[in-house]
Amino acid sequence: MKKNILFLNILTLLLIGLVKTSVAQNLDELYRIVDKKINTDKSYLDLYAVVYSAKESDLADLKNIPLTDGKGVFNFKISDATNYSIVFLKENLDFDSLTILYIKEITDKSASGDNLFDESTGGSVDSNIVVRFKDLNELYFSNQAVYLALYNLVNKQMNQAEPISLLQINTEEKNELSAGISSSGNIDFLAFERVNNIHRYPKPKADAVSTPGSGPRSRAGATGGGTSDFQIDASLSHVTFFHKEVDYGFGTVSVELNTMNEYLNILPWQGFTLNGGVRALVNVSGNMNKIDEDFVIDAKILGRFRLDTKSLVENLPFIFGKSPLLNVGNGFVFDIKTTGVYDIPFFNLYFATGSEDIETPYAKIGNEAYFSFTQWATSMSFFWNTNERRSVRFKMEIGMGGYEVVKGDYSTPVTQRMHVKDVFSPVIGLSLNVVPNNIEFAGFDSKFFDSHLNLKFWMKLFEFSNEHLFRFELFYITAPFFREPEIWEQKSGQSMIQLRYRYGF
Repeated sequence: MKKNILFLNILTLLLIGLVKTSVAQNLDELYRIVDKKINTDKSYLDLYAVVYSAKESDLADLKNIPLTDGKGVFNFKISDATNYSIVFLKENLDFDSLTILYIKEITDKSASGDNLFDESTGGSVDSNIVVRFKDLNELYFSNQAVYLALYNLVNKQMNQAEPISLLQINTEEKNELSAGISSSGNIDFLAFERVNNIHRYPKPKADAVSTPGSGPRSRAGATGGGTSDFQIDASLSHVTFFHKEVDYGFGTVSVELNTMNEYLNILPWQGFTLNGGVRALVNVSGNMNKIDEDFVIDAKILGRFRLDTKSLVENLPFIFGKSPLLNVGNGFVFDIKTTGVYDIPFFNLYFATGSEDIETPYAKIGNEAYFSFTQWATSMSFFWNTNERRSVRFKMEIGMGGYEVVKGDYSTPVTQRMHVKDVFSPVIGLSLNVVPNNIEFAGFDSKFFDSHLNLKFWMKLFEFSNEHLFRFELFYITAPFFREPEIWEQKSGQSMIQLRYRYGF
């Protein structure tokens, strides 16, 4: 029963526009319909093929491939006159990795000598489907080792030559078919976070170690990554570290240091704090192989430690802004993201609080100093793409946030404490990533909060060894719109530039 249900998911995708309802249809009849559709339709199905000439060195694990319906086994012929067309669906929003559909054997009879006495007939090429969709589907469930070997063979051929598209419609029409789409599950969320998050989000094994998935019938494993045993994301404002030893199967743990303070409209290093702690990524089902479809929690718990960075900010060549005027105290930061569940959008929660000591401020304005001890925000995120290749990725965030401001007056022998303001403001964010051909090229983030616009731009500089990636990043925070600046706020915009290094992602 499970196999029938999973198979019907593939059938639904392949037979768009084909409606045949019959209670009496059995699985063999469904296979027949699928075979007919994928063998004849060239106007809708986005199929590709690689041409393969069999070599003994490739076939160690591809001998005696079992066929269905009592047809015995299949073996590739090693012959100059015989080639094979292996037809498949590429990875897209519905299929985590390429899905093999059938194998066609093509024999040049004139080259083989079979047509020696019939050269005038013109029919010198024979082509036959030798492994059908049913054979491959049953092979996936009954003998995954052989299916994996075949899958890796296709990937090898794709690396050597661009696969042939069997789609016979206009390219612009093809793009219009998939324009402006959003996938089900966590696929868009994961695609966005893998590019932007400072922590590791595991990639599908199909992307990392050639493990095949097969679309809706079986998601590819998600605990893959780069070839390195560890990952580092570092810049002038943060550093994170992950090692495979803390990949527990149900989740991963990494460590983080940063100098940022969310929801205060200040640049890194301007909050007089250093944050450090751990981040955990957990699939509540206990299986990280299903991260693309299950409920996933990304949670950080950081300690917040006071650090006098006033003179540092004034002299750092990569920060363009005046000295900070808002003090932030010791405490902790709790930052959580969750994937959607029951059609609820992706959820974000940020909360930071701690000691309310006002006796030793790092920044003063005359005999006064201003502090913010608690910040919070809650929001929901939405993800979508311009096409199924996710070459342009979008994220929108909508929510509410706030913080408090306390004043310390030091003009008298006894410090006077006064509650100045509680800020309560909408949070509206929009992000865009440009990822052509799965190359992380550029991105833009914007967030409007408490009358300030926080902007960030990044661009890939260079990459080498498929492990080392360098980006240029620019931060810019505007002066407040629609109101006069508060005494602790900067009266003009401020910016920061930095290099960001990612290893093993």
